[in-house]
Amino acid sequence: MQKLLPLIAIVAIFPMFSKSQVKADVQQAPAQNSRMDLDVSPILQLGPADPMPSLGIHPMRAIHQGPSREEKIAAAAHWLKVAAGAKPVLMEIPDTGYTIHLTGDPQTLQELKDAVAHANNPNRAQVLFECRLFTMSTDAIQKLDESLRKKLLAAMVPGSNDPQSITPDERSALAKACTTSITEPRLMLADGQSGYALVATSRAFVSGVKKIAKASTTQPSYEPEIAAVDSGAAVGAKVTIKPETKTVAVEVKTQVANLLEMKVGLADPADKMTQIQVPVLETIKFEQLCSVGDGESVLCHGEREIVNGPTTQPVGDDVFFVITCNIAQPKK
Repeated sequence: MQKLLPLIAIVAIFPMFSKSQVKADVQQAPAQNSRMDLDVSPILQLGPADPMPSLGIHPMRAIHQGPSREEKIAAAAHWLKVAAGAKPVLMEIPDTGYTIHLTGDPQTLQELKDAVAHANNPNRAQVLFECRLFTMSTDAIQKLDESLRKKLLAAMVPGSNDPQSITPDERSALAKACTTSITEPRLMLADGQSGYALVATSRAFVSGVKKIAKASTTQPSYEPEIAAVDSGAAVGAKVTIKPETKTVAVEVKTQVANLLEMKVGLADPADKMTQIQVPVLETIKFEQLCSVGDGESVLCHGEREIVNGPTTQPVGDDVFFVITCNIAQPKK
């Protein structure tokens, strides 16, 4: 009997140790993740159905039917990933529909749900975005008021990424003094929304020839290769309102293409049967991220060039952009 006592004591102590250890482990364990099914269709309303097209020379393309369901839901998943930031969230994308299965911390999931609800809020503030494109010759610039002329010169500095603020009077002076007014689209965008305005025509041309071998004749035959060239303007923007400073962060992307001439050339200089067309295209490209105050305007400078087949060279008068934003608060 005396030999069994130590063994009983050990057995009695062991369960007490195990319970205390399990209790400590439970207290240190992280909170359990939750699962939520989130309809992301409201996110898709923040942008246009199609991305802004790239103007210029391109292969003939079929009529675009818009992005596929897979492309749309992948873009929505990327939006959620950016909104979650560094917080880990597991996303499962089903084969059909626009609902994404989310697994993560309950608070993070609720924040994402609120962010989607805000994106679908019809009463959020809006921005009237205006981008006026125009050219100015050297003589026209020299005739401007000294203070305005200095702003144009500052915007023209190569590699400059510093938009110049201008007053309403200076904006009117530029409108009167400009050499050519290219386009002046206006977009009404909700906070966080992107969109674009496009006015362009497309012209087909023979960009090359393909040799076709025929056994019945020694004379080679050729099949034309068709491409297209655009003429027009596309202006896209994404606006984000900063209510604390009453400013708008604007991402602007602009392209202007103008077909000047359609030259005739030979794909093979030694064969007159290989006649092709070479478009001479004037293009203007401009991309800028800037901050614009409510009711204010900024002045930027664009790059202008002539594309003639494989060669590219800068040409012509300087091209400027005046960006204006007006915030429209929702009605309460």
